[in-house]
Amino acid sequence: MNIMSYKGPIATDPAAKSLSKLFCSSNELRHQWWFMQDNSFHCCTTDTALSHSICDFPEPVVEGHSLYCNEFLWPVFHELDKSIHFKQPDRQMFHQFNIFFAQSMLGFDQLSIVQPIIISGYHLALCPQILYNCSGFRSTFFWNLPWPEDVSKIYIPFVSEIALGLLHAQSLGFTTTESASNFLAFVAKIMPNYRVDISGRKIENLYEPEHNISIQFDPFDCGSSRN
Repeated sequence: MNIMSYKGPIATDPAAKSLSKLFCSSNELRHQWWFMQDNSFHCCTTDTALSHSICDFPEPVVEGHSLYCNEFLWPVFHELDKSIHFKQPDRQMFHQFNIFFAQSMLGFDQLSIVQPIIISGYHLALCPQILYNCSGFRSTFFWNLPWPEDVSKIYIPFVSEIALGLLHAQSLGFTTTESASNFLAFVAKIMPNYRVDISGRKIENLYEPEHNISIQFDPFDCGSSRN
């Protein structure tokens, strides 16, 4: 098992606590947890219970990623219109950060990347797409923010690229039925390459019909966390 999250096992939010229990409870000798610590990309393994630094990310990438998450994505998905601040350079750093994160994991030792791959948190929303495009790996993604019922027209292109990243996962977990339903409705309305089965909570890629995506509640009951 490989877990990817922003803060890793040191985080105190409900998702991290639940993932920590899952990480430590398995009988498998070598699970891996990939995460950031300051500007450093880290890996923690169950066989050593210690984390070690793999590489450092450029500081502008880390800072821009953080700004895009906190000043744009967080308020957009919480519908806090007065708090939304968009900067294209920050968006570019968000993309670059996700590329660095996924490729750093794949580049470390692809033989150790075994299923399942679990990704948690909106900070890494593009990683399912990057993993799939680079290696064919499909993941389980847990989305820890609300998904709004109505997305302002000016933000649809940016929310769509988040949705496209998630749609490369094999299954998606949401914390509420409302968020899951809103996501399905968004895909059905905005993304013509996908067929949505709302009652069955499944999404089919019309160009890759063998790649269905199942929509479910987050079994970890992970709450929304900004940090």
